[in-house]
Amino acid sequence: MKKFSKMNIQSIFNKVKKSYPEINSKLVLFDKPSFMLSNSVNHNIYYNSKQVKQFKFSNKALRGALAHELSHQLDYKNYNFFSRLFFKYKYKNLNFRRKVEREADKITVSRGYGKELIQLLKESKLKYPKQRFEERIKPFHLTISEINSLMN
Repeated sequence: MKKFSKMNIQSIFNKVKKSYPEINSKLVLFDKPSFMLSNSVNHNIYYNSKQVKQFKFSNKALRGALAHELSHQLDYKNYNFFSRLFFKYKYKNLNFRRKVEREADKITVSRGYGKELIQLLKESKLKYPKQRFEERIKPFHLTISEINSLMN
């Protein structure tokens, strides 16, 4: 496992982004409490370098996370301007959140990053505190068996 660096994550992002040629997102460092997120209005992907360092995700898992966030950008193309503008408010609805996270997972798999998404889920389960994983990750994303089914 390589040591984290801003250049390393940018390099991983640039490689993954080649699978999403229709997306013009940039990778931006931020200091919010989230690990990584995709902005529906300005189309940027934000990451928290402290959390990336803390959790020491493998490059494979980082590819899965970045592909997932780019998949959100692809999904946002289905929303009109006002839907994208108010997306963060709608995202508070748990059913809506589940729908958009699972859709991003499906797009991620369709773009060839299913194995990376599985790796991200496995590492997240091991590295995040159990309660955080059980409340903020597991209920909203595809399961490993669902990802495997989509890959077959």
